[in-house]
Amino acid sequence: MDCMTKIKSTEMSNKTLELTRRLFLFSYYCYGISFINAALLTKKNIIRYNGGEYIVYKRNKTKEAKKVKAIQIKITPEIQSHLDWFAENAVLIEEYPLPIVLRNGYACEQLYNHIRHRFVRNNKNLE
Repeated sequence: MDCMTKIKSTEMSNKTLELTRRLFLFSYYCYGISFINAALLTKKNIIRYNGGEYIVYKRNKTKEAKKVKAIQIKITPEIQSHLDWFAENAVLIEEYPLPIVLRNGYACEQLYNHIRHRFVRNNKNLE
């Protein structure tokens, strides 16, 4: 817990490392959402109901399987603070609320390869 306290409270002076730290914390607050699922979130995945806002999505890995239920994550103040930070401090493309996809118009294999490249770079920055 001491390490998590340090990660939560220590802002990085390098913008790339701060972005990496915040993506990590976003995943942490979203119960460990995978990088690919976070990358594929769009503003359509943020839904208001039941007296609050939720991130609602199906895992990319199993979304086509029968009887797969959507995952619902209530947007807490911590999650919202990171979404707000991304909106104010990063370049967001199209409908993506997170700065993972960095180019317009990617689809299918091209989008997957782009996200995979971003995943490798993100993990390298975490070292």
